Amino acid sequence: MKSLAENIRYAIWQAVASLFGILAFIFLFIPAIWNDKMGDDSPAISLMQLTSDSGGIMYLGIICIILGTVASLALTVLLFINKSNEKLTTGLAIGSIVTILIGAVILACSFLYAKGFTDYTALSLNQGVIKFEAAYFLVPVFGLLTIVASYPSAMIILHHQDLVDKEASKSANE
Repeated sequence: MKSLAENIRYAIWQAVASLFGILAFIFLFIPAIWNDKMGDDSPAISLMQLTSDSGGIMYLGIICIILGTVASLALTVLLFINKSNEKLTTGLAIGSIVTILIGAVILACSFLYAKGFTDYTALSLNQGVIKFEAAYFLVPVFGLLTIVASYPSAMIILHHQDLVDKEASKSANE
């Protein structure tokens, strides 16, 4: 890292990314989807409850969300204690971005491959046979916000190379 101020700035971005990842995980447990087979009195089921009905693909999404959040938390700690170098920072940030992206996409499409919902069509959504709660949309949204907040740490090598190139260009022009 170049300076302590820059290190703190990246640490704050990663702390925000970690918070968004934790929120994405928390929203897995909040009611997210309802269908007419459940009855009018029954509450909507969460994405975590839908996991057992998906044939296993949602487990991959949940594991990816967890791994991405853990990588983001680890990078946050390393940046705050100033024990990270450029390659480690970029590697952990890119790892966090990729795993959260995979998990968010899988969980955003979860009702498409859940066995209890595969017999519904797009018309079922218009007729109110399937209803989505806010948590169904908040998991992928917070996953994407994690990606956005991790982006500065993922580009640290390129940023430092641009600064070196800028100095070399400035000295060549003088």
